[in-house]
Amino acid sequence: MRLHLLALHLLALALLLPLLPLHALDVGDKAPALTGVAWVKNGPAEIGKGLLLVEFWATWCGPCKTTIPHLTKLGQTYAGKLSIAGLSSEDEEVVKPFVTGQGPLMDYHVGVIDEALNHAYMDGRDGIPFAFLVGADGVVLWVGHPMSIESTLAAVVAGTFDAKVEAARAKRRQTLQDLLQEDPGADQEAFLAKVKAQAAALLKDDPSDEMAFQVSVGVAKHRKDHEGVRAVLASLPLAQLSGSRAADIAITVAGDPDVADRNLDLAWALAERAVAATPEAATAQVATARVRYALGLLDEAIAAQELATKRDPELAADLLFYREALRLRDLAKAGKPLTPPAAQPSVPAVKRLPGLKSLAPPTDGATVP
Repeated sequence: MRLHLLALHLLALALLLPLLPLHALDVGDKAPALTGVAWVKNGPAEIGKGLLLVEFWATWCGPCKTTIPHLTKLGQTYAGKLSIAGLSSEDEEVVKPFVTGQGPLMDYHVGVIDEALNHAYMDGRDGIPFAFLVGADGVVLWVGHPMSIESTLAAVVAGTFDAKVEAARAKRRQTLQDLLQEDPGADQEAFLAKVKAQAAALLKDDPSDEMAFQVSVGVAKHRKDHEGVRAVLASLPLAQLSGSRAADIAITVAGDPDVADRNLDLAWALAERAVAATPEAATAQVATARVRYALGLLDEAIAAQELATKRDPELAADLLFYREALRLRDLAKAGKPLTPPAAQPSVPAVKRLPGLKSLAPPTDGATVP
């Protein structure tokens, strides 16, 4: 039993990669019709009436809020060529006032769906936001995080998208997923080598493949291979990463429980990519704050978190944490006792400091603090 759980353990190590069943709706499948939808904005959207991006989201989902202006911008960029439908399985009385409050920031089709349609699309998909790009023929062309669709969408609109290539990639991803559900047997190292090789083949074909990346990191962490973890992170094509994904990885790396895997120079580069790709996103500033905090740059961490909190007030607790850390640091440097925080910590707001130069990777023999 212990050996059989190794595959699942790899998934947990691989940055919480969700376990997918064998028959999730995927590239090449016929997309279910959008029936049983109560449309709350911009009327109905239909499968098979043109290129359609179907996104699943919820009002309580922080990352979903980040995608809203992004989807609106995509709709504007590809006006007349792309329709977008945001679908939620929440109650209409919850969704409708939220959508109204978003105003022009959420300018695409929005609907509330029943459980049947939610299952038809989302069974086997663990986590939102999640999107399906559906062609005019009703066939799924692409699946993934909506912040990662830019290059695929541009290729589809330009007529250079190769559905067969994308379907082949989806098949290779499924092969890797199937492998992770197998019993590894008595030879764990042989099983790990097989998993690593399959993930590496996927990354060679598509360096931005999220599943292959996560599994590769998972294998390296299971082996306590710190150089391997770094190599996988360093292989990420920064220019191809969405701001949301770059921010998520930066946050994970900066706070890795295994300090030997906190490659802070790479986390810095990922946070910078997040800000460049999505300058208005709160998550980009959250990533910036986490990396600055890990480097001991508390003033800059506070400045970045202040920007994040202005965009999402729910992030205020993190801002208080950074301010309290600054207070305690100053007490410690002065040789004074570290006193408990006041009921409402009050530290003067810190103006945003100019960015530092890019961090160079450690030289041979050097270590990352």
